[in-house]
Amino acid sequence: MITRRVMLPAMLAAALLSACQPQAPQPAGLTDQDRAAIDGIRQAYVQAIQNKDYASILALYTDDAMEMFSHEPMRQGKAAIEQALNAMPPVTAFTATAMATEGMGDLAYQVGMYSITVAADTMAAGGAAQPATSTGHYLVIVRKQADGTWKVTHAITNSDQPMQAPGMMAQPMQPPM
Repeated sequence: MITRRVMLPAMLAAALLSACQPQAPQPAGLTDQDRAAIDGIRQAYVQAIQNKDYASILALYTDDAMEMFSHEPMRQGKAAIEQALNAMPPVTAFTATAMATEGMGDLAYQVGMYSITVAADTMAAGGAAQPATSTGHYLVIVRKQADGTWKVTHAITNSDQPMQAPGMMAQPMQPPM
């Protein structure tokens, strides 16, 4: 009986004391300003692709950014990303639609859908060039920089189209936004 009288108050006191301990602060979620800045990256990317303004695209990335596109090798760093952009066939249409933007602290991501049409380098039977269109989804991871801007650290795409058989025109590069 004495054990019960001592144990129950001791357990209650321990529970109350642990509940009163300061909790580690949780990073803040994204503000409306953060979400707008992250979506601004998508908008700037779309505009830059349409204008073939690759310098503006590279400015959206961290120096060590990684791109992982469907049916293509991974690229790391601005030099590798620039090389891939310069090898892209001319883009005749490009859209990117954000589906979700989430994050906490200085790390966030955006998920969306894209559609890109590029001029073809192959000729159809009648001699007319056939454009190639690719649709799919993207995931872009961004990190807030010391100056308060957000930059892309990772860009990943997944094409909705299956990989083509050997000898057919290769999938066009899918931009991340």
